[in-house]
Amino acid sequence: MNPLAERLGALVLRAAQTSTRVLGLDPGTRFVGLALSSADLRVAMPLRVLDRATVCVTPPATSPLQAHAEALHAIIASQRVSALVVGLPLDSLGQEGEACVKVRRYVKQLKLASLPVVFIDERYTTSASRHAFKSIGLSVARQQQAKDTSAATIILQNALDIGFLRPAPASKR
Repeated sequence: MNPLAERLGALVLRAAQTSTRVLGLDPGTRFVGLALSSADLRVAMPLRVLDRATVCVTPPATSPLQAHAEALHAIIASQRVSALVVGLPLDSLGQEGEACVKVRRYVKQLKLASLPVVFIDERYTTSASRHAFKSIGLSVARQQQAKDTSAATIILQNALDIGFLRPAPASKR
């Protein structure tokens, strides 16, 4: 089994054993799309978009990054999240470039070290979202609003769809 598969399997097994959920993140330059798994870890659902520039918390944070981190921590606590799946923007050849470095730095700066984090290839998730929206006739303005959560949902669903992510059913004896 490859290392990513092992790590994803352990992450989702932990979530299943503790009746918690997995949070999917699609970090962009300005917006971060969020998706949440169902309690049975079978379905990813869009959650919301965080705007890195305008996240509001009380009391006021000392920096936009701190405000964003606090908002994410609040979501993690309220939704009983026990693991994260983060989209990693590999290039067309599957290599990590500057965009990947920025995503890894962003996740590290959020100080989410208490949670297991798995980075997963997110290539083409935004274009897949746009294609799906176009096929149902969604206006360009509505596509813009929904693309970040949709991409996060695709990223998380891809992780959940890998067959060995869910714990095996208990054997009947």
